[in-house]
Amino acid sequence: MYYVYMIQNIKNGKVYIGKTEYPKDRWQRHLRDAFGNDKRYQQYIHRAIKKHGVDSFTFNAFQSFENEGYNLTNGGEGKSGAVLSQETKDKIGKAHLGKQITTETRHKLSVANKGKRHREETKAKIRGNSAISKLTEIQVVEIREKYQTSQYTFSELANEYGVGRNCIMNIVKNKTWKHLPMFPYTYKKQIVKLTQKWLVLFMQSILITKVIKQSLKKNWRKNTIRQKSN
Repeated sequence: MYYVYMIQNIKNGKVYIGKTEYPKDRWQRHLRDAFGNDKRYQQYIHRAIKKHGVDSFTFNAFQSFENEGYNLTNGGEGKSGAVLSQETKDKIGKAHLGKQITTETRHKLSVANKGKRHREETKAKIRGNSAISKLTEIQVVEIREKYQTSQYTFSELANEYGVGRNCIMNIVKNKTWKHLPMFPYTYKKQIVKLTQKWLVLFMQSILITKVIKQSLKKNWRKNTIRQKSN
């Protein structure tokens, strides 16, 4: 069951008409959007509520009905909540096929996005996806095999396959394309690290043993001298 609701500004008489399944929750959501920090969800009605105050508005749900008409969503989602069929998606794709963005539109987009920055996580995903999309599974296996021969560097493989050096490094280290067979590179690195660690510990134990021996010898000599003097 769905409801048509009306939000009215009692000061100027302006109204907002909406549709929802849960009237009480919808009103609370309007208030959250009006006084929230995320401006992406603030519509004209939300800015009005924030400007005039909650007490200046009334909320009334005055009709219920079954959603079997032309509405694409259950209400409250806007255009983003509409689920398009594959046929509609194909039509939209064909309609935009071959269209080029004009210089004026490019300039508008540039001005609109000026100052916006992606998080480092997002940048990494963009770089990774753009590079990964150029490679096939066969090429990834080839890259790993070639690197194992020790005849290729990351930079040489990057130039050969037309991707970035970091992309090759992540492939070799199995940070990407993890579903493909793992090559010994990672294991070699781990073994080297463990070997170095145990070597350091071994050298430290030798030094500690020498210090203990020297200390015991000194104490033994002191005790021997004392006994002779007595």
